[in-house]
Amino acid sequence: MRRHPALALFAAIAVLACAVLLAACGDDNNDNSSSSTTATTQAAEAIKSNPQNDNVTIKVGSKNFTEEFLLGEIYAQALQAAGYTVKKDLNLGDEKIALKALRNSSIDGYPEYASTALTSFFGVKPQDIADDPQKAVDDAQSKFAEIGLKSFDPAPFTSANAVGMLKKKADELGVTKISDLKDKAKDLTLYGSPECRQRPDCLVGLEDVYGLKFKQFTPVDIGLRYEVLDKGQADASIIFTTDAQLSTRKDVVTLEDDKHVFPPGNATFVARKAIVDKAGPDMQKTIEAVQKGLTLPVTVNGRINHDGKADTDLFRIQARKGQPLVVQVAAERLGSSLDSVLEILDAQGRPVPRARLRPVWETTVDLRNHGSSGSGIRLLAWNELHRGDYVYIDRELLRVLELPKGPDEDTFFAQFRGQRISYEETTAEGHALLRPVYKVEVLPPGTPVAPNGLPVFDLVYRNDDGGPMYGQDSYLTFTPPATGTYFIRLTDARGTSGPRHAYRLTVAPPAPDYEMFVSPTNPNVPRGGRVPLTVFAWRRDGFDGPISVSLDDLPPGLTATTGTVLPGENTVSVTIEASDGAPASMTPLQVTGHARINGRDVEHRA
Repeated sequence: MRRHPALALFAAIAVLACAVLLAACGDDNNDNSSSSTTATTQAAEAIKSNPQNDNVTIKVGSKNFTEEFLLGEIYAQALQAAGYTVKKDLNLGDEKIALKALRNSSIDGYPEYASTALTSFFGVKPQDIADDPQKAVDDAQSKFAEIGLKSFDPAPFTSANAVGMLKKKADELGVTKISDLKDKAKDLTLYGSPECRQRPDCLVGLEDVYGLKFKQFTPVDIGLRYEVLDKGQADASIIFTTDAQLSTRKDVVTLEDDKHVFPPGNATFVARKAIVDKAGPDMQKTIEAVQKGLTLPVTVNGRINHDGKADTDLFRIQARKGQPLVVQVAAERLGSSLDSVLEILDAQGRPVPRARLRPVWETTVDLRNHGSSGSGIRLLAWNELHRGDYVYIDRELLRVLELPKGPDEDTFFAQFRGQRISYEETTAEGHALLRPVYKVEVLPPGTPVAPNGLPVFDLVYRNDDGGPMYGQDSYLTFTPPATGTYFIRLTDARGTSGPRHAYRLTVAPPAPDYEMFVSPTNPNVPRGGRVPLTVFAWRRDGFDGPISVSLDDLPPGLTATTGTVLPGENTVSVTIEASDGAPASMTPLQVTGHARINGRDVEHRA
């Protein structure tokens, strides 16, 4: 049983749209969504307008569901960006109607899936389709060529039908794979698209290969495939593995296709040979360019907008084992209403484990409720704590900075300019009186631990608020545990959306650095006196080296000590002193930091 798709719909959109650098590609009008995404990437110059293409008109069509609308729109925009005159006729109908429109020249091209073409057009049984996706594409291209059509190289994602059920129904029936329905189908109602009744990779395959005889099959508009489950009209519904709902809804599962009736197929743009010849080589270059994945680093400008309801944007990336990436959102800092949440999912849409926390000692929050920003938290006991220990409270991982000197004092945790720091990119939260507090060891994910009577906590790659320098904007450092496909999921923490929920998402390798601040900024140093200064260093993207600090270009009569922000620390104190005869001066302080980062000296001033 799977809760998530192999590829998510918006991920495919992002992969395609980001290579084109075109205007918004949102959801289709049928669900009233107006999400939008544009991107800037180093590889985004692939599509260039050629004035010579202006005299060639290409009419792009699509089939009758969301993913097809979006693919058709993306291909249309890409071809228009290349200089072609483009017309659109989206929402034609099912695959047979779309093929008929293509062959009678009502359209010039449309997106189709290799597996659908092989089963619906060319009579191949689903179980006879090659397991190798490229071989299936090659077979489809060869058969299209025999009827005068050109099938271009495929997009880098697959889609397939699936039997979807509400999780509570699947649990009630005790089913995890389609063959488990053998003795139960007679009491179940299945809903699917009208063409499902005739398709071997739909109802026909379920009946002929699995031997299922449902109590009733009811044709339904594709756009209602989840609604019929929610309303209790359907016990099972034919859905798509690329449905975004499968990455956002934990109450829907898909049954394993253990007899391979639903072969996954790559999307490919199929066009009339005559238009391909007329359009020239730019057409193929454009189709190939729009299908390239995200090239990192990349910045995506988008909007979470679904008529005020919860919405999700998903982005598909390729990552290599052990090569870290930084994923961050700028929204609140740019004046947006979005309160972002970032998550990293694997190719099956599951959260990627980050760390395992093993508690070794327990106490509780004492005296009062505590907010999400202050460094001090009153604990009932602290006898087993030491400076530098990790402490886990609710969903927040903290590090001990200073222990109480008596029972009426707080335990202070690592902070930056008065705001406490959460580790492993957990998010600062308020903590109520008597909430459990655990001293923990931070271990690699999946590490076996011996039971000790305390709960074990598993952290995943997820962040709500990025910390003192990010406000409500999210920040994640992601170290891929394996080479492969991952998804970035972006949502609003409150489940809201709207035209003001804009964001800028950046995905890039780490750029280790630091930023410096000083307090007080304008110290009043009396003649013959001295004043301590606190220098703060905000470390970025994993930089944890020492930072030497000095006060430079001081006016006559003033001297200052130097200091070093040690690894693992973010502050150092220095002292500025005025001689008895120091003249009055309004010269601004020049606090300078020096650090070695990747073999070079990096200087910053506060």
